[in-house]
Amino acid sequence: MEWREQCLFTAIVILGLLFPLPIHSADEVVSVEEIELLESGNFQDSEEWEISSTSGFSTNIAEYSVGMVADNELSITHSRPNNFVTHTEWATSSITNSNNTLGNPDSSYTWSKGPDITMNGYDFSSFNTNRIENVSVVLHISIPEELYQDEVYIKLQNHGSDKLITVLTNVDTPGGLNRMNNPLVISLDDLVEWDWQKIENTQFTVDYASDNVGPDDSEVRVDAVGIRVKYNQPWYSFENVKAETVVSSNELPIIDFGPYEGSVEKLIYSSCGLEKEDQLEDGIWDITEIEKPPSQEFGRIHSYGDGNFTLKYKKNDGTFQSINSGELLPILGEKIDLKIFIHDGCIEKIRIDINDPVLIIEGEVTGKTDGLSNSSQVLFAVDNELVFSMDIGIGNFSYSIPIGFAFPEEGDFEVGIATRFQWASDGTSETTVLHLRTIGIKGGFHIEWDYNPECIQMDDLEINEDQGGLIIPISTRCEDDITDQEDLVLTAISIDEELVEVSSEDGNLRVQPIENKFGETNINISIIDQRGNTWDDTFKIRINSVHDSPILSNLPLTAYVELGDTEIVNISIIDVDTEELFISTSRSWATIDSSRNLVLTPVQSGTHTVEIVISDGEFEIRETIEVVVSAKPDLSVDEIEITKDGVKYDILEEGDIVQIISYVRNLGRTEANNVNIQCNIDGILVGQDTIEKIAPGGLGISTCDTQFDYQSEGIEIMIEVDSTTEILETNEENNQMIIFIEVEGIDSGGSDEIDRELLIIISSFTMVILAFAVLQIGPKRIKREFEKIK
Repeated sequence: MEWREQCLFTAIVILGLLFPLPIHSADEVVSVEEIELLESGNFQDSEEWEISSTSGFSTNIAEYSVGMVADNELSITHSRPNNFVTHTEWATSSITNSNNTLGNPDSSYTWSKGPDITMNGYDFSSFNTNRIENVSVVLHISIPEELYQDEVYIKLQNHGSDKLITVLTNVDTPGGLNRMNNPLVISLDDLVEWDWQKIENTQFTVDYASDNVGPDDSEVRVDAVGIRVKYNQPWYSFENVKAETVVSSNELPIIDFGPYEGSVEKLIYSSCGLEKEDQLEDGIWDITEIEKPPSQEFGRIHSYGDGNFTLKYKKNDGTFQSINSGELLPILGEKIDLKIFIHDGCIEKIRIDINDPVLIIEGEVTGKTDGLSNSSQVLFAVDNELVFSMDIGIGNFSYSIPIGFAFPEEGDFEVGIATRFQWASDGTSETTVLHLRTIGIKGGFHIEWDYNPECIQMDDLEINEDQGGLIIPISTRCEDDITDQEDLVLTAISIDEELVEVSSEDGNLRVQPIENKFGETNINISIIDQRGNTWDDTFKIRINSVHDSPILSNLPLTAYVELGDTEIVNISIIDVDTEELFISTSRSWATIDSSRNLVLTPVQSGTHTVEIVISDGEFEIRETIEVVVSAKPDLSVDEIEITKDGVKYDILEEGDIVQIISYVRNLGRTEANNVNIQCNIDGILVGQDTIEKIAPGGLGISTCDTQFDYQSEGIEIMIEVDSTTEILETNEENNQMIIFIEVEGIDSGGSDEIDRELLIIISSFTMVILAFAVLQIGPKRIKREFEKIK
C-alpha cells in the first residue's frame, strides 16, 4: 500500500470510530481525507529534488560526498580514499665503518671488492601511531663494470636469519650499473611482517662476492641506503551535501491569528505586532470562538515575537489553564478560547496547528563511521527553519518531529535535508551512506461534503471452535448516492485478533476463527465510498468451546547419543484444554523432564525404538523415535619414559642411543585398533609405531628408537596418538603429551691437552696469514668520481 493510501485508510478508520452510526443528514461533513503534503518524499521522481554539495568552507563541489535520488530513496554517500604518505629515512650508523653510505645521497660512497658494507640506524619514532601500507629499500648504488662471474648480494638483517633481498649479476649489469641518481627501489613486504619497531631495527648488508678466479670483475659503490615507508596519514576536513524540494499546497494544517484579530486590552499596535500600552501593567489579547475544522483536532499552540508572554486556554469548567508555546492542546471540544498576557516585548502572531503535523523520516545509515567526528550530522529544515538534527550513526532510524511552527502562513515552501560529514580520520579509507527511504508530512487534510453509504446492519454470529471460516456478502447489502455498489470498499477489524481474524475481498467479509480458540469478541466493519465516506457497524461473534487432543511436535525421527552421555531432545507437548497430561515412555532410560523435553540416558549401545504415550484422559496419542547409541574409544598418553639399555634416565649424554617408551591408555567404552603413535623431538618426527589393539580401559605400549646428537638443557619430546585422526574418539583434545629432558655434552678429559695445544698454535699461525691477506685486498682509500676522471 502506498503512503497516500495508508494515510487515507488511517483517516477512514478514525472517522469510523467517531461516527459508529450512519449519517443521513445532508450539508454535513461526511468525507475527510488525510493528505500527504510532501508527495515528493517517496523519491519516485528525481526531478523533484535539487541536490548540491560543498567542500569545507568553500563553494567548491564536494570531492568525496555525493547525493542522488534513485531506487525510491535519497542516498547520500561519503566515501574517503586512503590518505597515503611516503617517507624515507637514511642509515645513520655502520658497523663496518662505511661512513660514506650514511645519511642522504650526496655522491660520496663506500666501495668494496669483497668486505661487507653494512648500515643501520633508521629513526621512525615519530610515525609509530600510523598504519603501515608497505616498506621498500632505496639503494643509491653503482657497479662500474659488467659482472661476468662475480655477484653482489643485498641482504636484510636483524629479523631472524639473513634474508636475501636481491642478487646483482651479469644480467643486471650489462656495461655496468649506475643507480646513483636513479636508485633501486625494492619492496620488502614479502620478507617481514612489518611494524615500526622492526623497521627501526633493520640492518642492510651489501656483499660483493668474487669467484676468486683471476681479477675481480668490478667493484660495488654504495652512496646511501634508505627505508621508504608508505603509510596512512591522519587528515581532517568536512563536506556538505544538501537536497531540497518545493512543496505546493493551498491547504496547510494551521490557523494563524494576527494582531488585528480578537480583542486587546492595554495594548497598542506597532510595526512588530502588539506592545504594552503601559509598561507597568500587562497587556491582554483575547481570541475567542476559535473553531477547529470538522473531524480534525487542535494540535499545538505557538507564539511568535520577541518578549515574555503567558498563553492560556479555556477549559471546560470555564477556568483558564496556562500552556507553553509549542505544547499540545488537550482535546476540549469543537471550539476554544485563548487569552495571551504580554509582560514585555512585542508579540507578532499566535498560531494553532491542526492535527499536530509532524515530519516523518525513515532510513538507514550503512557502512562505517569510525573516522567521522561527533560534528557529523543530518539536518532537516522546513521553510528555512531547522526542525530536527541527528548524529550520523550506523543503523536504522525513524523519527516523527512536530513542525507546525515552521509552516509559512500560505503558499509554497521548501523542505531541505543537509548532511555534514566531518572527519578526523587515521587516513584509512571509509564509506558512509545515508539512505533516506521516506520523508513525509503527516497531518494534512482535505474536507468534502457528501452522504455516507447506507447498509443493512449485521446480526450476531455463533459458531463452534475449529468449525472453519465464513464468507459473508456485505457490499450487496449497501447502497450509496454516488458510488456504485461494486465499487464500495469493505474494511473489517477484529477487536480480538487472537480469537478471530477478519479480512475483506470483493465486498465479502471473511471470518476465520483461530485454531483451538474459543470465546466472544466484536467485529467492526466499514463500507467506504469513492470519496472516503463510511458506514460503520459492529456485531458480536461467539465461538463455542470444543475439546481437543494433546499435540506432540518437534520430535525428530532419529536421535544420536554417546553411551554414557545424556541427550535432551527438545520437543513440544501441549494440550490447549488442560495442563494435566499423563506421559510415559517404553524405555526406563527415556524420561520426560519438567519442561516436557525427552531425556535419553541409554545403558547399551545399538539402535533402540522409544515410544512416547500422551493422554489427557479423553484422547491418547503415540509417537516413536529411533535412538542410535554409539560407543567410541578415547586415547590418551599416560606416561613417557626415556631408557638406555633398559634403564630409565632423566639426564642423558650427547650421542646416547635411547628408546622413547610411551604408555597409551584407552579411556573410552570400545576397543581402539591400529593406533598410530608418532615420536617428535623438538618438533621433528623421529619415529612412529602402531599398537594393534587397545581394549577399553586397557594400556598399550609403543617404542621409538633415536639418538641424541646434540646437547640441550631442555629437549622437547612430544608423543602424539592418532595424529591423522583416523580413529573417531570421544575426546580428540587429549592425544598429546610433552616432556623435556636434559642432554649433557661429553667431557673429553686431560688426554687431549697435547692435541689442544697443537691446535691453538696452528690456529694462531693461520690467523696471522689471514690478517696479512686482508690488509692486501681490503678497501683502499675512498675516491670520488671526479678524482678518477682526473
